[in-house]
Amino acid sequence: IPDYCRSFAAANKGIEQLHLNLAFPALCVGDQRRFAYSIFNSVFGGSNNSRLFQKIREEAGMAYSVYSYSSAYQRAGLFHIDITVQLSLAILVLEKTAGIVKEFVREGLTEEELHLHKQQVGTELIMSSESPKTRMDANAKFALAETKIYTLEEKLTQIEAVDCAEIQSLAAEILALERASLCIVGEKSSTNLRGLKKIWEGWNL
Repeated sequence: IPDYCRSFAAANKGIEQLHLNLAFPALCVGDQRRFAYSIFNSVFGGSNNSRLFQKIREEAGMAYSVYSYSSAYQRAGLFHIDITVQLSLAILVLEKTAGIVKEFVREGLTEEELHLHKQQVGTELIMSSESPKTRMDANAKFALAETKIYTLEEKLTQIEAVDCAEIQSLAAEILALERASLCIVGEKSSTNLRGLKKIWEGWNL
């Protein structure tokens, strides 16, 4: 299994906004919990109904965009939180994001949220299955990873079987701030890199 090394990186780019990307070690492509993982992502940051989107963009109006996504490979994977924000709000947004992470790990989700996101993930699967290319791309990914390929009906059954405890267990395993890496892209001369790095370093104390 590839080693994960927690790291901080910053790249200078002459753009108006600042881009923050948090990355956590997560599930590989063949992990049998991948259906619970899809719902976990949808609830936490992968949709407009997610915790991150609602609390940071809709309620607080603190970011241009905020979302989560996964990058999964045969022997390793990452879970990402991506944020585009004004330079002046970067520290506040990073602190608020950390607060949402801690709250989600501690409290989990409601049955209402679970039902909503099961429907959302299921609907996305049904819609994507209508495209032969999308189906073949997905099947090829799992075949190359030497893992089970599910039919649409099997996928929907697996999604329906997920419960709140599984989601909270995944959250506790994945959303460990002390293991998070942070990448920053933006205008360095106008960014409080020292302040952002101090917050990141504090998660590992």
